[in-house]
This record gives sequence, structure tokens and C-alpha cells, in this order.
Amino acid sequence: MKVKLVRSRRLKRVLLLECGKDFADKLLGFLVMPVSNMMQLLGSSLVKDGNALYNVYTSMTKIEGTAFSTSAAKTVLMDPSSCYTFRGGNAVFLIGEDLSISRSSISMALQLLEAVEGNFRDIDCKEIEAGEETVLLLVKAALASRTPLTDVFGTSFEETKS
Repeated sequence: MKVKLVRSRRLKRVLLLECGKDFADKLLGFLVMPVSNMMQLLGSSLVKDGNALYNVYTSMTKIEGTAFSTSAAKTVLMDPSSCYTFRGGNAVFLIGEDLSISRSSISMALQLLEAVEGNFRDIDCKEIEAGEETVLLLVKAALASRTPLTDVFGTSFEETKS
């Protein structure tokens, strides 16, 4: 999936990500995903031993399937499928620094200009290829940081000489 990144050199932050339907769908898919599935995907670095949520999840993995109302109930809890399409058409979406998602618009561009105080020379743009692993990293960063775009994509600009 190709995405375009917009970074402020002065602020050293990725301010905006422009993406298509494919990337937006992957990111939005995490909103409907049960916590158990997120824990499987994001791994133990998200929740450590002793954390109550970790304890709920690991204890659930140890309970026999016969303890559930149906044989499929445990499977659904532990490994649900999440194959949804949320966005239609070939729309372009903008994902802000706080991961707010909107359709590409002039008002979002104006907000970007405000962030860099109208100085276009302060802006770097770069197109990169982002896979499913990148979306996972972004969700993981969003759970622990206020600057997930910078945390995940900030190093993409290190090789760019201005």
C-alpha cells in the first residue's frame, strides 16, 4: 500500500499521512477487533505478565473448550475473523498526527499550513510502501504514544537530504 507522508523539519514530526482505501480499511479494522485478537497480533510487549488484561487473555487460553456454551464460542473469542471494508470508492484519506481520519480536503491542508506557520520550506513529503506490519506498528504506537505517526514513520525521512 502506498502512503504519502508530510513532515515538519522544524518540529521533527510527521504531521499527516495520505492514503487510499486499502490503508484506511486496515487501520479502521482494529476498531472492530476484539481485544483478544489485538493481543495476539501486537504481542506480549503490549501487555506484560501481571497486567489484568494479560491475565484475562492468558487464562482464557487455558480454559477447555467444553466450558463454553458452544464449541465455537472459544474459537470466536480467541481468533475472530475481521474482514471488513469500511470505505468505498477510490477516495483519498488524510490521517492526522493524532490518527484522526478524514477525506482529503482543503481544510485539512489549511490545518497543516497552520501547524508549520505557513512555511512551505519547512515541509518534507515522501511516498513510501506500507504493509500490514506497518499498520500493526501504527496501532501499537497509538496505544502508547501521542505521536504515533512520528514514532512509526519518522525514520523514513532520515535518508532524505534536503
